[in-house]
This record gives sequence, structure tokens and C-alpha cells, in this order.
Amino acid sequence: MRDFIAEVKGYCLIHNPTGCGGYIVTNMRNLTKKQKEFLYGYFMDMGDRFKAEQFIE
Repeated sequence: MRDFIAEVKGYCLIHNPTGCGGYIVTNMRNLTKKQKEFLYGYFMDMGDRFKAEQFIE
């Protein structure tokens, strides 16, 4: 199902495989402006400015 929602639907996935930080964002298509804005706000709210700034154009 993960491949379907990423490849067909265009969703990006936020996951934390280790369970102790180090979030990974996986996307198969280019991120939309709304997705980038969401990810920026999401990581800023978590206090991760470095990760948030990866989604600024």
C-alpha cells in the first residue's frame, strides 16, 4: 500500500524507522507547494529547523 499512495496518489510519507528522531520524508513525485508548506510547518513545530529548511524553495 505504501508504494500505491506514494507513486499513484502522490503522497509523501513521514517516518521514523529508529523510533528516536531522525525523521525521513519519502516522496516518489515532486512535492507540491502545499506539501512543502506542511512539511516546513511540521518540522518547525517539532523544533527541527534544519529539516524544515529543506522544504523551502
